[in-house]
Amino acid sequence: MPGIGSYPGERRGGRKKGALNKRTVELQTHRPRIERKPVDRKQIRLGISPLNYMLAVMHDESADQDRRDRMAMASAPYLHPRLHSVEAKTETTVIVATADERRERARQAILEAFAERPMLTVSQVIEHEPVEVPTQPADSQE
Repeated sequence: MPGIGSYPGERRGGRKKGALNKRTVELQTHRPRIERKPVDRKQIRLGISPLNYMLAVMHDESADQDRRDRMAMASAPYLHPRLHSVEAKTETTVIVATADERRERARQAILEAFAERPMLTVSQVIEHEPVEVPTQPADSQE
């Protein structure tokens, strides 16, 4: 009967499972194959850690540059931890003072501020005789 549609679980048409799309096929045909070096069984027997293996590949000058970069990225989290924000701990103290205490503190602050200036004494006053300066009238022009 037409118009029934597909049964549950039935697939009609579309791409088959595992089929490659155009981009994947293009990448596989144009990308050169990287020759993989066989695993060094001697290092496995010696018990070298995966981190040390990654570091050895990273420092190997004869290894492919792309492989060395991938090993550097893979080993970085083990060697250089990420920085986290730290909450700052501050303590504040509140000093409650009466009006008289505040006035006394203000007086002390004023005395300390003016303590740098020498006090003016009578002996430091310059005495002089007043001298009259002749003034010209504003309407006379010479």
